[in-house]
Amino acid sequence: MKSLNDFVDILNAIDKELYYADASRSIKKIWSSKKDSRITVPKEILNNFNEIHKINKYNEVNKYVISRKDVFNSLPKKDNYLSIITFYLTVLVWGYPNGGRGDNINNIINSKDDIVRQYLYIKENNSKLNLNEIYSKLSKGNLKIKGMGPSTFTKVLYFMEFKNRDGIRALIFDKIMEELINLKAFKEINNILYKKGFKKIDNKNSDHYLHYCELMEEVADKLNVSLFAIEYFLFYILRTI
Repeated sequence: MKSLNDFVDILNAIDKELYYADASRSIKKIWSSKKDSRITVPKEILNNFNEIHKINKYNEVNKYVISRKDVFNSLPKKDNYLSIITFYLTVLVWGYPNGGRGDNINNIINSKDDIVRQYLYIKENNSKLNLNEIYSKLSKGNLKIKGMGPSTFTKVLYFMEFKNRDGIRALIFDKIMEELINLKAFKEINNILYKKGFKKIDNKNSDHYLHYCELMEEVADKLNVSLFAIEYFLFYILRTI
């Protein structure tokens, strides 16, 4: 069994070099206001998005290159409709550069009133709710957006820098991270899971989301590295070693 401590030099390098460089590339034509496009974005939202984000050409193909810094910078400075929907679009382009599966992304980006309602609720309750509570709110009831599951709304929480009442930071919790944690490849992670009484974690479980975020923060504190370094290492590097 490996120890994350054996990779601390890599984790420190990630901290210093990759935080703002972590970017995804999405073909521009995927996101269009035309009804026959892969993702149909309301025209005023797309125009605002295009004003904010640069287009780069790779192999003669126009692509959006969206970094984590770009997503954080797109967080609305004023809570108006245009800024909020553009922020959600930025999260979606970064997280699903190929447009996601089925009609999920179309359903989300065209649920404008639901997006605004959800965003304002998250902002208002930052540091007031526990992570399992906000997870439950976003997964059902009038805050649930059609097509938006845990993989997506935890991205929104992450980029809105949501924290629970105890200061635990909301992290992205998708099926890939669930699978990587459940590999039980590192003793530091296994020890914490054992202490919490978990054999495995499930990204569809609100209590597991809280424990996942606590686990990641505890590991980061133990190794004196950032949460981003732990997440990036597991998501991008663990699969190659």
